[in-house]
Amino acid sequence: MKTKTYFLVIILSLMMNSAFAQKNGQANSYYEKITEAISSLNSADDYQSYLEAGQQFQNIAEEEKSKWVPFYHAGYAYIQAALKLPAAKKTLILLDSAQRMVDKTIEFGGLGNSKIICLRGYLYYAQQFRTPNNNTNIIARKATQELDRARFLDDSNPRPYYVIGLVLDQLDPRIGGNKKSACKHFQNADERFKNFTPRSELSPNWGAQDNAAHLLKCNQK
Repeated sequence: MKTKTYFLVIILSLMMNSAFAQKNGQANSYYEKITEAISSLNSADDYQSYLEAGQQFQNIAEEEKSKWVPFYHAGYAYIQAALKLPAAKKTLILLDSAQRMVDKTIEFGGLGNSKIICLRGYLYYAQQFRTPNNNTNIIARKATQELDRARFLDDSNPRPYYVIGLVLDQLDPRIGGNKKSACKHFQNADERFKNFTPRSELSPNWGAQDNAAHLLKCNQK
């Protein structure tokens, strides 16, 4: 009887070790894939490289299905690709892809996260900037509402200030654009970027260099 019990314990132990190793291997695989994708995103500087980074993150997100971070990065990468696209031919397709990724980010990450709400505001800004039409002021208002909400959730987050600056800078003065106010928001963002530390190396960490470039233009006027 003791021999049977002994063998049973060994079998159970082996099964548990196998399950742990498999789970740990999956975790390492996710970490390795997403850190590689983040490296691609950080080095992206044109339409094609942002598109490829977005596709990397989307593949990771669809494999994991329940983590909001890869959906977030995919959405951001597609927005950047749309903004970098020299012609508007594929812009709507890219923004639709970004919309799907942002919706998934919200589904898994919730609406109480300043980072996520800011990303949706950034998507509205891209829609305002790349697809100008009679609804531009409506889209800009939606962007500002989202970004104000993101600031309320976490005032230390620099990105809502940066994107509000973009909205005001690009918007026609006849419907609310204001270059001077935009510069104030870039300044507020800059102050927060200097004190900002991402929660982890996988966390959203974009906008500082672009904000600095806009602020430099403000200071040269």
